[in-house]
Amino acid sequence: MNASPDPSADPELRALLQAAHPAPSLPPRFQEGVWRRLERSERPNPTAGWFESFIAGLFRPACASMGLAAVMVAGVGLGLRDTGASNLRAEHARYVAAVSPLHQAP
Repeated sequence: MNASPDPSADPELRALLQAAHPAPSLPPRFQEGVWRRLERSERPNPTAGWFESFIAGLFRPACASMGLAAVMVAGVGLGLRDTGASNLRAEHARYVAAVSPLHQAP
């Protein structure tokens, strides 16, 4: 079995291996360009309208659960208000029918 030679043991071999696979040089201002692209990707898209941003925000879990809770509270409140008004009218009609001899039942 052939064991791979240790390049650090032989300086001539190390120099030969480095010459065979030279490290490519980076273009000028490469690192600055990478950071610029990262910043650009993190910024919100200026071409997207406010409506798309609003809708995207609504689908976040925290906003969606708060919206669902608000709709449920509003529904329960409106239901109780409507039920209370119809019960009040029914009670009023029963009272008038019980007190007034001239009131005719519908």
